[in-house]
Amino acid sequence: MLVSPSLATVMILDDDHSGVFGFAERDVELVESVGQFPLRVLRYSGARGRVAVPYRTAEGTAKPNKQYQHIDGTLMFEDNQTE
Repeated sequence: MLVSPSLATVMILDDDHSGVFGFAERDVELVESVGQFPLRVLRYSGARGRVAVPYRTAEGTAKPNKQYQHIDGTLMFEDNQTE
């Protein structure tokens, strides 16, 4: 026999996530004379905690230190920071 409960206990598990990171623009085409171009990195699907996101340039059709300046580093996202 089923009866309606008059009291229920609910436990919420920690469902906050540190997020997924990606560029704001999906595709970017640049001319060689552009100089510097800022890329925005966004944090999706969660913003919990302080997170370090490493980055570096990678060789494709352009050659590093000839056609672009090779760089690497770390972006720091603070708790609840999404951009």
